[in-house]
Formats: sequence, C-alpha cells, structure tokens
Amino acid sequence: MDKVNLRITLVLWLVLGSICMAVMLVAAAHKTVVIADTPKEQGELTANLEKNTISIKTVSLLLNSDASDGKLRIPLEKGTKAENVVMENHYTEKELWIYIRGGEMDFYEKNAVHGDIREVGVSRMEKQSDGLVIKLQMIKVFEYRSILESDTLTIAYSVPKDIYKQIVVIDPVCGGEERGTVYGGCVEKDIVLQVARHLSSQLDSEDIKLYFTRTEDVSVSDEERRELVKAVDADLFISIGVSGDEGNLNKYGITGIYNEEYYIPEFGNVELADALTRCVTIASGNKALGLRTALQDDILKEMQIPAARINLGYLSNEKERTLIQRDSYREKLAKGIGEAIMEVYKKYYEE
Repeated sequence: MDKVNLRITLVLWLVLGSICMAVMLVAAAHKTVVIADTPKEQGELTANLEKNTISIKTVSLLLNSDASDGKLRIPLEKGTKAENVVMENHYTEKELWIYIRGGEMDFYEKNAVHGDIREVGVSRMEKQSDGLVIKLQMIKVFEYRSILESDTLTIAYSVPKDIYKQIVVIDPVCGGEERGTVYGGCVEKDIVLQVARHLSSQLDSEDIKLYFTRTEDVSVSDEERRELVKAVDADLFISIGVSGDEGNLNKYGITGIYNEEYYIPEFGNVELADALTRCVTIASGNKALGLRTALQDDILKEMQIPAARINLGYLSNEKERTLIQRDSYREKLAKGIGEAIMEVYKKYYEE
C-alpha cells in the first residue's frame, strides 16, 4: 500500500512540475519588459549615434493613426530583445529617440508606427552601423513610459505635470561659441555644465523633476530657454553662472541675482535667490557676497515664475579659480543648489 501511495505521489509531482514548466515557458514567450526612458542629460546615446551614423539622409517614417489612448506602438523585428532598445528624451528639441540595435530600415518602410499619433509631427529614421534610430518629433514636451511585449514597443506619453508635483528648469549659462567668463584657462560654460551634471545625479526625488536647458556644449537661445520653461510648466527657473572682476582680483564668494521688478507675494525671485546663496555658501564652505539685481537684458527679467541665478564664485580670483576647478568642490556647489530646491518646496509649496 505504501509503494502504491509513493508511486501516486511521484506521478503527481511529475505532472505538477510539467504544468509549472509549461506555464513558465508560456510566460517567457509573452513576457512584458519595461524599457527605461533615459533623459538626454543622463544618456550616452547621442554621442554614440553621432559616431555611428552612416546615413544622414532623412527617411520619413510611416505613421498610422488607429487609437486615441495616449500610446504609441512601434513594431519590432521578431526576436528583438529589451537590451537592444534604448530610448532617449530630447526635451529642448521635443524629440523622442529610439535606438534599435540590429534594426533595419527596410522593416520600417513596410511596418508603420501606429497608435495615438495626434501629438506626433514629421518623424524620421537614420541608419546606424549596428542598427537604426527612430526620431519622433512631438508637438509638446512629454515624459514616456514604455513596455516591450510580443515584438511591439508600446510607449505611453504624458505631460510632465501629470507625473511630477514640482518642476524646475536648470539653466547652465552660455554654451557653444558663447564661452562666458574666462580666466586662466577656466571657462564658465564648462564649469557650470559640470555643476549641472552633478546636480542631475544628486537630486533624486519622486516629486521633483529637473529639466536642463542644455546637457552638453551647445548653443541655446533665450527663446529656447523661455520655450522650455513654458513647455514643461515649470515652477522655478534657476540659472547657474560664475563671475569675474578684472578691477578686483581679490574678490571672491557666492552671489545671488534676481529680478526686482517682478514681485510675487510670499515667495518670489528674492526669496529664491536668498535660499540659493545661503545653501550653496554653507555646502561649499565659501563666503556669501549677498544678493544683487539683474541687468536689464538678463533673461531673468523675462520670467513670470520665481527665477534667480546663482554665481558660484570669481574666476578672476586665482585661489577661487583653483578651487572651482576641483570636481569635489563642484559636487559641493551642486549639493547646495539641490538643498535650496528642497528647502524652497518644503517651506513654500507643501500644503
């Protein structure tokens, strides 16, 4: 009797194991994989694409409207793995780039990107040495969430305010041919960009989203800066710069700059400039020089939200210039900016 029970138990376990294995195989064949939406400032896709582009010819992408659910659906060649798909969000250009390693242009000349394409403008694709990149021109700035399932990349898009409670535009000044203040081989446009990159990696909050006017050494017009602020419906605009004073080479310290002509009750430009100056001074262990008003042609004069610039020091001062060239010090400066942002939201925005 015991032998019979043992055989029955063994058979049951074998049957159960077979069922479990079958379920696992079916699940694996139809699995859903999340593809990360990498902001341009955090990704390396752009530089790699510039190196690997073998065809700069613009090839129009087939688009087919068959839904109104706020989702795009990009067909993928059979067997395309999640690790071969990279998404990059180009906020300033309002473009979504999708790199597909091993992808072929012939496939997309026959298979359309479809779904809710009401927010999609003229889009294109470019051949790469090891795949292709699809560049979707969007009407607005969006955030994207995507999954890969059954050889289809489904991308849900939403405006930033539907996802984030607080939005800040960070503006590293200058860029491209505009170098800004330059002393002893130390260039303003490079220093502020490096500080901005540290800030991007340091400030990790589910509620606060940072958008950057530039994430590399490129020219950005004041119009593009204003457009980004408007497009993401930002709460704050923070500009990052440095100073120089040829008439006083001993001058050093942190300065906040604000627009005194635009007054906002309870919290506005002067309060933001004050928080930035205080927090950055404490974090860096430097000296605060206080606040000063913006010049007439300053972009701060054009902002209709709380806006300020934090000047991180004087490149004309040899000791401060040496200090600001140290990456560890730039990390402290970024930390101070991040702490000021957190303080401002906690003090003035939380109900």
